[in-house]
Amino acid sequence: MKFFLLNSLFLSFFVFAIVSCNQAPSRTVTEMEFNVDTSLVTLPVSDSSLGISYRAPGGWTDIEATEEALKQVHDGKIRVSKLIRNPSGNVVFSLTDVRDVPDSTFRHMDENYKTVLNPSGAWSDIQKAEFNHAGFNVKQYVLSRQGQTFFKMLFGNTSRPSFQVDYSIMIDSSYALNTKTLESIIGSLHRDH
Repeated sequence: MKFFLLNSLFLSFFVFAIVSCNQAPSRTVTEMEFNVDTSLVTLPVSDSSLGISYRAPGGWTDIEATEEALKQVHDGKIRVSKLIRNPSGNVVFSLTDVRDVPDSTFRHMDENYKTVLNPSGAWSDIQKAEFNHAGFNVKQYVLSRQGQTFFKMLFGNTSRPSFQVDYSIMIDSSYALNTKTLESIIGSLHRDH
């Protein structure tokens, strides 16, 4: 009987160890909060289709989308919600509805972001982070090279994004102010109820 109990106990431990090793480790995603400097983001913006609102910098001007973006708009895959630049033209912000972009595009980008986001090798560094903000799962990619930083943030649920924010900054004397502006835009973003 004692031998049977020891064997049963050993077998139970062995099965538990195998099952534990085969389970994917749970990952913790941090909830991020951003400081909002209301003097930098004075213009309320709402996108009823996406069900979100945020504040954008006043005094920035609308700009035309690139030819590639317009092609995707005409193909029905994306909708540019907001595309603006600062008065000096060295900072660009865009918010794009990506709900109709195929899931495979985001899976491929998530798995191979260093090559997908840098096909020509123009960026010297690409970093990826994931966090939660305002009820969204956010995947952030920061691309950098001499003189420029580019932020790409995908907002959605854990399986796919519904919109993306792109923010391009030239590295100059206004860099700290321009990153604080991005923080204020993202910090003001929320779901409409």
